[in-house]
Amino acid sequence: MTRYFTVFFLITLSMGLFAQNDKSMRKLEKQAYEHIVNKEHAKAKPLYLQLKQMDATKEENLFFLGISYLGTAEDNLAISEFGTIIQSYETTKKESTFVQTAYYYSAMAYSNLYLYAQALENLRKIEQFELNKTSKAELAEAIKRVEEAEKIFADFKPIVVTRLAILNTPYDEHTPIPTADGSKLFFTSKRPGGVSGEATSPEGKMFEDVWIWDKNKGLKSAPYNMGAPINTDQHEATCGLSPDGKILFIFKGNDKQAGDIYISRLKDTLWTAPEAMSKKINKKNSVERHASVTPDGKKLYFSSDKRGGKGGRDIWVSELRADSTWGTPTTVAELNTDRDEESPFVLPDGKTMYFSSSGFYGLGEYDVFKSVQNPDGTWATPVNVGAPINTSAEDVFYFPLSDEKSSYFTRKKAESADIFKVNLYDSEDNVLIVSGIVKDNKEYSKIYGVQKVTSDTIFYNNRYFVKQTPITAMPDSVIVSKLDKNEVLDTVYFVPNNESIKIIELENGKYTDAYTTNSDKGDYQFLLLGDKDYKAHYDAPGYVFDSYNVYGSTKTGARNEKYNAVLTKIELGETEKIKETPFDKGSSDFNMFTRKELDLIILSMNTNPELLVNFSTEDYMKDSDDLSNKRKQNAVDYLIENGIAKDRIYTDLSPRDIPKTDLEYTIYDTESVKKAIEDKDERKKEVTIVVPTDYVVEIENVYFEFNKFDLKVKPNDGLNKLAEYLARNSSAKIEIVGYTDAVGTDTYNNGLSNKRAKTVQQYLIDKGAKADQMTSVGYGERNPITQNMKDGKWSEESKQYNRRVEFRIKAQGQPTITIKQLEKVPASFKDSKYDVNYSGK
Repeated sequence: MTRYFTVFFLITLSMGLFAQNDKSMRKLEKQAYEHIVNKEHAKAKPLYLQLKQMDATKEENLFFLGISYLGTAEDNLAISEFGTIIQSYETTKKESTFVQTAYYYSAMAYSNLYLYAQALENLRKIEQFELNKTSKAELAEAIKRVEEAEKIFADFKPIVVTRLAILNTPYDEHTPIPTADGSKLFFTSKRPGGVSGEATSPEGKMFEDVWIWDKNKGLKSAPYNMGAPINTDQHEATCGLSPDGKILFIFKGNDKQAGDIYISRLKDTLWTAPEAMSKKINKKNSVERHASVTPDGKKLYFSSDKRGGKGGRDIWVSELRADSTWGTPTTVAELNTDRDEESPFVLPDGKTMYFSSSGFYGLGEYDVFKSVQNPDGTWATPVNVGAPINTSAEDVFYFPLSDEKSSYFTRKKAESADIFKVNLYDSEDNVLIVSGIVKDNKEYSKIYGVQKVTSDTIFYNNRYFVKQTPITAMPDSVIVSKLDKNEVLDTVYFVPNNESIKIIELENGKYTDAYTTNSDKGDYQFLLLGDKDYKAHYDAPGYVFDSYNVYGSTKTGARNEKYNAVLTKIELGETEKIKETPFDKGSSDFNMFTRKELDLIILSMNTNPELLVNFSTEDYMKDSDDLSNKRKQNAVDYLIENGIAKDRIYTDLSPRDIPKTDLEYTIYDTESVKKAIEDKDERKKEVTIVVPTDYVVEIENVYFEFNKFDLKVKPNDGLNKLAEYLARNSSAKIEIVGYTDAVGTDTYNNGLSNKRAKTVQQYLIDKGAKADQMTSVGYGERNPITQNMKDGKWSEESKQYNRRVEFRIKAQGQPTITIKQLEKVPASFKDSKYDVNYSGK
């Protein structure tokens, strides 16, 4: 929603800047400020960060660092910089040059995060200052825009918006124009492989070219460059397509012309050399682009910034004359404002238009709008199509198919542009909406003390988060923050680079769509027709894939499913991806889900030759039945038949209890599989020990590092023996009790102790015990086994023993079991009140 109004931006602030700087900073400030003026925020940011290190109190540099963060879509960081200026003013009541603008742009940052209450609060605080007439008018308009944005955002539509993997690259892609049947898509890209080669334009990016994606060729067929004569060594971009798909409108710009509309016609299978439209359409010293012809071919709508409009870029219309030339254009008054309107697109009905505008009220710098032509030829007041199509970014170049159920559009954020697909649905539609996040397997958590809390922001560990937006995308990770009294728990996860989500229709085995995550946070969402079965294939270079089975053929109505995909990083000696795939009851034949899963395993192993696979149908400590063995062997044979070497396939390495209808597979690397084999060999040795009356398990004290609940144990320790005993004695039951030391709040420690108990429970399940043989409970810091403090101070040496789990036998098996534990606690540390049978009372 950030908009650069003159009163609140650079013009009034530039006067007198740098005048009192010392020479060591002046050059750097001028260079950084020049980037700001040119809206090169990514270039300005590192310079202002450097200036902040040189002087962290200089408000103009803090302000322009905030502007840089706004320009790179790092709104949380922008709020922090503006907040420093605001807090200084609210503490001292000394107004500096940047106070009003800090309030204003912090409001814009809050609005970008959809935190409209905070945005309005900051805007209204500007009213306390003495403002001239122009400033008052702009402030009133800014408040009105935020109020309207809040209303629009509250009316969230049943729409699924997904970023397309097959079209998008790390470079800019935009203006996706489909043919009427949706079988082909023309779009613009600044990627390598264009006619201009690696040459760059003055903006520092490669030149635009027109590309085509032919969906009829499937997802394995990449988009291709249209080449000459459509593309040259200058800018060519898609800007329109006739309803019959035989006239392509192209935007061409170079050093000699600001930008005009050209026409290319399809002759048989070849496109003709583009020809400029007449001077009635293309005007000197103006930019014309985005053309749309009505189905009868008699009207041409286009956008232009030429004189005679309301201001900025406007939508114009020209009518075809009797001599087949276009007449003098007129503005479409009802669709234009004093700001910019772009990309008019008329549907096949000839009376419905979609376009983008920065003038009508919306959520972002540009929003998509819809208008229907009245019987008298005028156009109805445009209606904002709402969220989630429109966001606080620039949502432009919207091109729907004729039924308006599916559309393609461009979302520009910071200095990049991507193509998205839209699917509309009704609650009665038979559709599946699948959503979640894609992350890798390296998630971890940390806890910090709170430094300061304001009405909406929590500061800690020299960073902060906004209460309503606790998920923060960092350059290399994503942080989910949670406040608990005076502590913040940060859970950190990582989104793999170049991740993709491909949808496989199982009936024919073909890929039907390819998506990627919608943002740096790894979130995704896609829509599927509900009368078919699918498999979602999540993948990224350098990772073992993940998958999700979508059972559409057995359900009806609109429904939502969530799946958080975890891609396992391929690291020598560490790779282990465990997954189960189903068989039909009583059958050893592959169903569609399992056959395709095996195909994905083959694809991953062919792509990554260091990977190996194990198939299991039962804990290796137990005998498998004939049906399970047949399923396992069929999987091995299938991989060998499809080119996987026999020495890359293992069986029976799983220590887990596997459902009778499933086949478990584990992806290893050449080193991690050795660990699995060693674990199996060691565990097999233990079963030869005969314990006639009492099975004794000595468990080395299970302790945890401060604020952690992840468990690291060596193979063949007491936990493995306990798991083996439980696996062999289904009547045996135990209770697992988790504890913490006394650091932290009661609420947090209770949760942490529960997590510790559940972590140990899951470890035992993974080693063969059944879930119904165990209960888990956490008592937090209660019932310490050792003293947390010595001489009035925390004693790490003593309190570390309180970060533990204990085991209690609830029901015996045959033979009976004795668990020996907690025998290494030094007597000098022990707490005399410790109760070995503590039950929380």
